[in-house]
Amino acid sequence: MGISYEPQYKTTHDQALVLMREAKQTDPNFVRFYWFPHEQEVRLVEVADDVPTSETGAVEPFYFPPAPDYQMPALSGVAVISSEDDRRLTLPAAWGDWSSAVELSE
Repeated sequence: MGISYEPQYKTTHDQALVLMREAKQTDPNFVRFYWFPHEQEVRLVEVADDVPTSETGAVEPFYFPPAPDYQMPALSGVAVISSEDDRRLTLPAAWGDWSSAVELSE
């Protein structure tokens, strides 16, 4: 009988919190984190003081595939934006609008 796999982070919210903590540990210039709730995909905007302002006027996330071997079962879309652009940029259409953002904190 095989071993049953149980992901450590069972929700996209759990996974978003882990990504937030890792970002804060690697760069103290991150000042805010916004999670856009979705059941199958992490949608995270990280706001930093040391990032240039957007030239496009849009949030442009990088996507990372699920990594079950690292306890990250969901697709992750992560964008880093300037604090000057905070809540001003256009989001990807599927993410909704800024009113649906949940600010993450410890």
